[in-house]
Amino acid sequence: MDETTNSTGKAPGERIKPLLVRPAEEWLAIEAEQVSTRATFRHYVLPLALIAPVCTFLGGQLLGYGGMRPQIPVALLGIALDFVQTIAILFVLAAIVNVLAPGFGGRSDSTSAFRLIAFSATPALLTGVFGLLPPLSFLGVLGLYGVFVFHTGTTTMLRVPEAKANIFTGAAFVAGVLIYIVIAGALSMGKMILAGFF
Repeated sequence: MDETTNSTGKAPGERIKPLLVRPAEEWLAIEAEQVSTRATFRHYVLPLALIAPVCTFLGGQLLGYGGMRPQIPVALLGIALDFVQTIAILFVLAAIVNVLAPGFGGRSDSTSAFRLIAFSATPALLTGVFGLLPPLSFLGVLGLYGVFVFHTGTTTMLRVPEAKANIFTGAAFVAGVLIYIVIAGALSMGKMILAGFF
């Protein structure tokens, strides 16, 4: 794909519903677009990635956690690191998926790999809205629907044969879990260290 294109693709509001309701069809539209990684990040990932930090901050300040409200500096630090964590996981996982694809009969294409991960993350990013009501945070499990969305896009975006799509999806899921553990663990330590300054 052309990394220098100025196209930004559909706006998030136009893409979310079809991606969730009929992902296989929407992947065809996504693959046909000439949109760069930068444009996808700026115009799609960033707006959705801000949902969780904003909602978590508001939920924590308005309702609190068990009746306790975190101090604003600590809350801001926490959501900032969570935001960095989300972005880091998306980029690292996209790089890994791009490397893995040829081993499953697919193609290596960094832009397509990032777009596959970015759009597949839509359900998980949307569940950030539950941060407004901390008791409902457990509903974040609904973000796992993204695994199905990813699965439906592997053949279209990275040309992984349908016969190997299930195994490829499983490998990507395991990679995602490991990446999350490593990055979240590192940032959690950072939170504890930095929180000591407030």
